[in-house]
Amino acid sequence: MVKFAKADKPGLRVGEIYELCGQAQKSVKWAGSVKKLTEHLKRREIQSVKNGKASRFEVGDLQQLITFMAIAK
Repeated sequence: MVKFAKADKPGLRVGEIYELCGQAQKSVKWAGSVKKLTEHLKRREIQSVKNGKASRFEVGDLQQLITFMAIAK
């Protein structure tokens, strides 16, 4: 599903295909480095919490990410 789908039945509009392609292009830079990706996620989570915003994690938490980072090495 496209991140910002605007209808009950996402995927029915050409605009959403362009949105999906844009998301994929932005994500490609993270495909080559687990370390860079996890450091980026860690930095964003810390900044969100520091600014009084909700956690960026829907499942898990920062500690689980740090554990994953240690295993991924």
